[in-house]
Amino acid sequence: SYYFTYSTKTKRILFSSSFVFLLLALFTLSLTYYKNNNEENLKPAIVFSEKSNVKTEPNFRSQDAFTLHEGTKVFVLETDKNWNKVKLSNGKTGWILNEDLKLLNIF
Repeated sequence: SYYFTYSTKTKRILFSSSFVFLLLALFTLSLTYYKNNNEENLKPAIVFSEKSNVKTEPNFRSQDAFTLHEGTKVFVLETDKNWNKVKLSNGKTGWILNEDLKLLNIF
């Protein structure tokens, strides 16, 4: 409709609005990319063990960093054999056994 309009005022309005819609589309695409990237990197999980000791390293001889209880939501950062490196919402990280967690499926 831009090419078929003879009025310069209407052409200016159409051009400006198309620029605003382009910026809006770019903003929406960047938010979608951020959300998708965030979901791929942070896998949410729930602690299903009644009480689980979180270790500083992925082995049984390492020190206990903190203790988690059943129902705590964590994010799995990486996996190493029978261990998962998890991060809490307050920023604490540590290693927990695979059998103490259940990953959540995000649709």
